[in-house]
Amino acid sequence: MKIYHLQRIKIFNVFLLHIFNYQVCICQSNFMLRKKTHSVLKTLPVRLKSGFILRPFALGDATELKNTILKNEMHLKEHLGWLTSNYTDLDALDYIEKCIQGYSSGTSMNLAMTDDNSILGVIGYHTLQHNPDKNYSIGKLGYWIDKDSTGKGIVTESVRLILNIGFIDLSLEEVLLCAGTTNIKSGNIARRLGFTYNGIEKDAENLYGKSVDHHVFQYLKNDWLEQNK
Repeated sequence: MKIYHLQRIKIFNVFLLHIFNYQVCICQSNFMLRKKTHSVLKTLPVRLKSGFILRPFALGDATELKNTILKNEMHLKEHLGWLTSNYTDLDALDYIEKCIQGYSSGTSMNLAMTDDNSILGVIGYHTLQHNPDKNYSIGKLGYWIDKDSTGKGIVTESVRLILNIGFIDLSLEEVLLCAGTTNIKSGNIARRLGFTYNGIEKDAENLYGKSVDHHVFQYLKNDWLEQNK
């Protein structure tokens, strides 16, 4: 019985050691992604050829962000399911606080898209994930833009820059872009920039009571480097 008890203690200790080593590995990988995210933020804001500016969010942006969202309420609700009724300054502030937390933790990097006067959209990585076992990082890209600013090539230019930041500065191995099957413009942007179409994710989103399928697009780092020599 004593030997059996000692064996159980030994197995349990090995299990704890495994958990500890895994957690250390995750912390180290998160640290590296945080460090790279912080380095990127130091290079911002950046002005695009279109004149648009990409920059990190600040707490003082809440009212301006809310106003742009409410102005574009019907436009945004066509493809995005997160817009609540009676969107307020507090809702915008809560979102910005989550963006800032993402900057700090290296788990996301959403940026404000602005002209010289106001916020006109959001673009970036709403999710940054690192697999410590495979040393493999993935970013999930998303964006929206003011309706009056569509059709001018601004999103295409912005996505191209965000891809370059992801693959070069954040050392991502893969970027995913998911868009509703009725979101033709986003699908066209993905194909234009060289994303590979991976198929349909069924029932991917609840869009105000309606189940929506997503087109899934993938970009691998090696493909990006090859196409941007």
